[in-house]
Amino acid sequence: MLQFEYLLTWLLARFGVGTDRGASLVEYVLMLSLIAMVCLAALSYFGGQSGNSLTRSSNSIVTAG
Repeated sequence: MLQFEYLLTWLLARFGVGTDRGASLVEYVLMLSLIAMVCLAALSYFGGQSGNSLTRSSNSIVTAG
């Protein structure tokens, strides 16, 4: 009976039953996706405004030369 308990303990430790390792991976993926969504929202909001200023800058450089 003692050998069965050792085998069971080893199998549970080996295959990670009862650990929270997968939960932290899910948390990192959720955090990364939230950061990506915020970056995309910021780019779409500020993208048109920065594009207009870059166009004006390039036009002024071309006309100055």
